[in-house]
Amino acid sequence: IKDCARVLSAQFIGKIEGERAFSTRVINGVYPDAAAYWLPVLRDDGTPVLKADGEYDKAIHVRGPRGAPLNALKRFEYVEPPSMMEFTLLVLGRSVSETDLHHLFEYGGVHGYAGERGDGEGKYTYTLDRLDA
Repeated sequence: IKDCARVLSAQFIGKIEGERAFSTRVINGVYPDAAAYWLPVLRDDGTPVLKADGEYDKAIHVRGPRGAPLNALKRFEYVEPPSMMEFTLLVLGRSVSETDLHHLFEYGGVHGYAGERGDGEGKYTYTLDRLDA
């Protein structure tokens, strides 16, 4: 969420005079509900995923602390679509509007989530349901 907020702030929304930057408002004003320590992955029917549906390996190439090239295999576990995660976000006062959250998740769904988004992974759709305090 923070990564997407920084990009949107710089590339799409821009600075509005007299207001804090969009990214600052998101970073300081949007929090996951602390009551949910783990976010379960759910099947389409709402049952929790207890085991990955499969796994695959991918070669990665990085540089070590002294610049030497390192190669390894990275193993990924995956869940067959459709699957979902449900979570509650807490918003501090009026720091971030519902429209702001729509912009944030719309961009994130296209941009992708997590480290493998460069491979086209991590795409998602979302729905927002307002819960009044």
